[in-house]
Amino acid sequence: MYSKIRNPIAVILFSFFTGFIYYWYWLWVTNKQINELAGYEVMGDGMLILGWFCFPVAWYIWYKWDKALLDVAEAKGLRYGSNFILWVILSLVGIGPYVLEFQVQDTLNSAYGG
Repeated sequence: MYSKIRNPIAVILFSFFTGFIYYWYWLWVTNKQINELAGYEVMGDGMLILGWFCFPVAWYIWYKWDKALLDVAEAKGLRYGSNFILWVILSLVGIGPYVLEFQVQDTLNSAYGG
């Protein structure tokens, strides 16, 4: 199916060099992983698809993921601080999605014991 532990730098590079095609795949798979780890549906597939076409909806997805990752980190005893505002500010200069990828993937790797 897919690997649960990925190198965050590789995720960023794959996204950059594929013109964000890998980024869309990563969003889809990561959404499934966050839902699984949280134990409830943080974000549905329909909203995720809508976020691909409407950037404010993408920010809403980032916000929901950030809150879910806070819950997951607390349940697993991991250190995680809210990063949503950072992602939004950095997205205004074009690097928010890359920082999001790195931080979310790193947190997921820690949650899976990687």
